[in-house]
Amino acid sequence: MSLRRKFLVLIALLAVTVSVNAAAAVWAIVHYQQAIAQPLSSLQLVLENFQIVKRSLGEQHNILARLATGVPTAAIGPDAAPAHEGPPDLDSIRALQRRLHQQADTRLAFLEHEVPAYKLFAGIGTTANIRHRMDHAHATIDAWFESLPPESPAAQPDQSSPQLKVALTDLFLLHELIELTEGRILQSARVTMDFGALVKRSVVLIISISLLAVATSGFLAFRLITRWVLVPVAQLRTAAARIGAGDFEHRVPVLGSDEIAMLSAEVNHMASMVKALHAERLERERLAAIGQMVRRISHNLRNPLAGIRSLAELSRNELPPQSETRELQERILVTVDRFESWLQQLLNVTKPLALAPRPVELQPWLDGIVEALAPAAQAQSVTLRAETSHAPHTVEIDADHLEQALTALIVNAIEASPSHGEVVLACENGHDGQTWQVSVSDQGPGVPKELHQDIFRPYFTTKPKGNGIGLATVRQVVDQHGGQIAVHTPSEHGNSQPPAAGSVFVLTLPRVSHATLASTGQYGDRGGHDSDHRG
Repeated sequence: MSLRRKFLVLIALLAVTVSVNAAAAVWAIVHYQQAIAQPLSSLQLVLENFQIVKRSLGEQHNILARLATGVPTAAIGPDAAPAHEGPPDLDSIRALQRRLHQQADTRLAFLEHEVPAYKLFAGIGTTANIRHRMDHAHATIDAWFESLPPESPAAQPDQSSPQLKVALTDLFLLHELIELTEGRILQSARVTMDFGALVKRSVVLIISISLLAVATSGFLAFRLITRWVLVPVAQLRTAAARIGAGDFEHRVPVLGSDEIAMLSAEVNHMASMVKALHAERLERERLAAIGQMVRRISHNLRNPLAGIRSLAELSRNELPPQSETRELQERILVTVDRFESWLQQLLNVTKPLALAPRPVELQPWLDGIVEALAPAAQAQSVTLRAETSHAPHTVEIDADHLEQALTALIVNAIEASPSHGEVVLACENGHDGQTWQVSVSDQGPGVPKELHQDIFRPYFTTKPKGNGIGLATVRQVVDQHGGQIAVHTPSEHGNSQPPAAGSVFVLTLPRVSHATLASTGQYGDRGGHDSDHRG
């Protein structure tokens, strides 16, 4: 399964989880709404029964008040007989009062036992208070009726009776208490409905924000995963395919510092190493092929050359010393020896050098090179001079091989310089104190920048009669010394007063050979020669 599909599966699981949570939240809202709506649906029943209780108490109050004020009894109660003059029927009035009390008590008991929402709205304490006051008022009224003497005129009851006043007061307070309870119930219902609506809106808002946040997070996660994982992985796959196809110059963009960026850097490093190994393998194969060809040519040429030299030497010995032919034979011998030397140089290029580094005093060694090549420079009308005032006193080198390398550079510089030009051999300490530099500059046409690396390849030359061995040998000698060689224009080299044209070949070499460093385990110059300059 690809990474894209794996991440899609994770996103799908996230979406399922969010959907389940959203469904659970919606169910909770509906359930909560039902839990609030169910008690509110009983509100009408509670209020209807409260109206009956309140009306019953009000009628009881009216009956007692009319008895106390002498109102005709026919006007008392909804079921009373038509009005007529005469004394009130106390038994009927008492029966009506008991019936109204029973009606109020029945309605109140119904609310207490059959309507669970009643106690939720009214409260247990309010219900107990209403019942206590009803029982007290009923007992007071019964006591008042019992206190009336049978022979007393019923039409004129005792209005100053404390029991009657207490009964009227209890009935009035019960009426007011029930009205207050109704108001509180309505207020509680409104608060409950408002709170339910607020909770519903809050939960819906929270769910909406959560879903929006999850959707945004999922989108951002997908984009970031695509940018941080899928795109870099695709670039790595492309790089692997191109490098595998031989495009060793291809590189992966390294973005950030995470693990994939580190992997991209490692892939780039691997491509560089593969390129270097591939170039090294091609170079070895090319040098092996060239070496095999050179050895075959040398073998095929040396036998005839040996025969020519033997015949020339034999004929020279047979000629008198003053003979012109003897001089020609001498020239043939010199030419054959030079040709043998060239063949040996060809063979040396195809095999590693065996260096023998030793401490060498630079000043006399460089003066000897300049002195040996001065006649060749004079023959070309070129000035050859050395700048060694900042050169180190002693370095560890293979003097013979490095002399050959410098000689090749100086000869090339003399040949490239125009008439009355100047070739400078300069030597100085390196900036790190562990290396030294020697440079050869000329005033010739210069080396094109695009050929700065090619000119050191074996058998690559820009001269019409060149063989491409000199600079390759120079690089081989420098590499064996553990140094580096580079070619610059005068402006790149940084001379204070550079000539108009020319090239500068710079050799950077260690002051102590690798063999000495490996045997002593020390790095840097020995014996405090870092600051030992001549001049």
